[in-house]
Amino acid sequence: FLAKVSVTIKGSFGSGRQLDEKASFRLNLDAYVPGQRLRGLEHITLNNLVADASLVHEAVGYDLFREADVPAARTAYALVYLNGVYRGVYLHLDSFDDQFLKRWFDDPDGNLYEGEYGADVTKNNRGSMEKDEQGSNDVEDRSDINGLTYFLSQPPSEDLMPEFEALVDLDRSLKMMAGEVAIAQWDGYYYAANNYRIYHNPTHDQWTLIPSGLDLSFGSGRSIHDGDSQIAAWCLAVPSCLERFDFALWEMAERLQNRDVAQMTADTTDLILPWYVLDTYTENSPSEM
Repeated sequence: FLAKVSVTIKGSFGSGRQLDEKASFRLNLDAYVPGQRLRGLEHITLNNLVADASLVHEAVGYDLFREADVPAARTAYALVYLNGVYRGVYLHLDSFDDQFLKRWFDDPDGNLYEGEYGADVTKNNRGSMEKDEQGSNDVEDRSDINGLTYFLSQPPSEDLMPEFEALVDLDRSLKMMAGEVAIAQWDGYYYAANNYRIYHNPTHDQWTLIPSGLDLSFGSGRSIHDGDSQIAAWCLAVPSCLERFDFALWEMAERLQNRDVAQMTADTTDLILPWYVLDTYTENSPSEM
């Protein structure tokens, strides 16, 4: 058993629920006991799956990103009890903390920002971006994100592409945005400047986009070149960058097509259905699943 930990309700628009409903939870394991870990984890994030009747959208989407070397959460299903009361089937996924950064970056001590509800990397919106992690090797005054927004405020051009590529990890970031298109993530960064993180690697002075909040993926699709977030729009306006995005989109679409999603879904159903039918807090049903 762990000593005292912090448990908070997480989520807001769409999936936010109160304690008498199917609330999502975030556990901070070292809030009261410094250095306390559970199998190496500092935090535990438990998503309630209320917005995804299939229960598999997040697991499939994050799996696709990880396979393509895009920094993304690992996932597992969890049976959650609160004070001895069964609360149902949840998705346990990596929290965006320094443990996550250590798994994906050679320098994990940079600043990690969260963008949601239109908080894009623009001069007008950068102030609404929250820090998930303050890097010990990075600045505290937001001059890093200010520098990125200043660059992106310049008119896109081929002449600025070398500077753009030096500033943004294009290989990973283009695959991240292309992956959102491939899984019809209309509520992500590419289309909506929502549900994403962006990490500044201070060693390379380079930014990487990170997907999050995939519960509404595999939804309504939009034009593949309809991205209007700042980084997407900048890239799509430059022919050489647009070409690289199209190659990334082709790669991510092929990766998705080559995955046996039907079998993944069947395996997941076999795994969790006996527990799902006992979930009195769920807002969906096995038939909807």
